[in-house]
Amino acid sequence: MLTVAASGTHPPPAHLLSDEKFASLEGEQIYLFLVAQAELIWYTELMKSTDEAAFQVSIHRFLTGMDAAGQATGHLEPAQLYVPESVTTDGWVASQNAWTSEVDLDLIECKLHGQKRVSATFDDFSKTHPDWLPEQLQQLEDDFDSVLNAPSLAAYSQRVRRNRERYGHEPMLLNRLDILKHKRFLFTNHLKHKDASAYSAPLDRSMRFFGQEAHEIWAIPSRGCH
Repeated sequence: MLTVAASGTHPPPAHLLSDEKFASLEGEQIYLFLVAQAELIWYTELMKSTDEAAFQVSIHRFLTGMDAAGQATGHLEPAQLYVPESVTTDGWVASQNAWTSEVDLDLIECKLHGQKRVSATFDDFSKTHPDWLPEQLQQLEDDFDSVLNAPSLAAYSQRVRRNRERYGHEPMLLNRLDILKHKRFLFTNHLKHKDASAYSAPLDRSMRFFGQEAHEIWAIPSRGCH
């Protein structure tokens, strides 16, 4: 594990980015769990699996490590626990469930990953609907983009409803709209916080540090997990 939480110059971050990286260590596939504030990586841990239980263990270690570091540097009171306000993830359900199980915060799903999933739906739709004209497909894209770019939860929900009225007769598009409706809070929670990120891209850039081959894993003591 690696942490920079002990640095007295950086108070514990209120808004986090969380992601996983698949890498190679001595020819074997490994999983790296990372937590960052923008491009500053606060914590990373080697994981043996990526199920919800494994994420809970890693997140618990991160949180207890931040408790100790924050108290040691004076950023937290001696008995105070570290409680972040939000975390932005790539949409991995196991990771999202683990975060909300371990700490009460606002969960945010990266809009870029959401846009990629919408684009994948459009690709499949256009292949099965060759009769749709380019301008119709462009209008479809614009209408769906307006959902993810909504300035508020109310506007987001309204735009989902309008698109269901327009495209609800197409099962593939209706399914994607149902997913967007289900994730309405995940895609708008960033609007509740001035400094929360709608994207996990800054962490993706930091993860390039690890490259294709993970040569070193740093270890630090941990308080354990429940």
